[in-house]
Amino acid sequence: MSHFNFKSIAFYGTAIAFVVVLFEAVTAYGEKNLKAPVAIDGSYPLSFTSNSPVCLKSTPLLLNINQSGTYLNASLSPKSANSPAPTTSSPAKATQISLTGRLNNQQVNLLSAAKAKICPNGIPPSQISIQGQVEIQGQEGKSLKGNLTSIPGDNIAFTAQRQPFPKKAE
Repeated sequence: MSHFNFKSIAFYGTAIAFVVVLFEAVTAYGEKNLKAPVAIDGSYPLSFTSNSPVCLKSTPLLLNINQSGTYLNASLSPKSANSPAPTTSSPAKATQISLTGRLNNQQVNLLSAAKAKICPNGIPPSQISIQGQVEIQGQEGKSLKGNLTSIPGDNIAFTAQRQPFPKKAE
């Protein structure tokens, strides 16, 4: 009695060939069409245009972005004069605004989860929205241009250049 049945061999051969062809098709599609988003995480000191409120000219803001693929978590806080990013022990932590959003085709969209104040002078708290366009200059240089909006409120145009990451001591 033979253990080799032609129907069984044909079935398993066809199943293996189908899996190999499917793997090749999916791999070819992924290499052609799927690209990782540009890495934009880092610290961005915001520079506002001339139509910005006085409080933003006197207290510059720092946008810190953390990225996981297309998803963004960010914080907006007053920039400390002696350090590029606020620490958890600095007084700027108390006025830090948390934002979440997405990166889509180098377009950044961020929105605060809770109402917050950008300026301390009597303006009521509101949701904060940031929309911007990422621009890449050279190998590591990235800038962000867009609008900061206090909902409801004014659109305040800004530009920001990503600060270089601190060098690690060896």
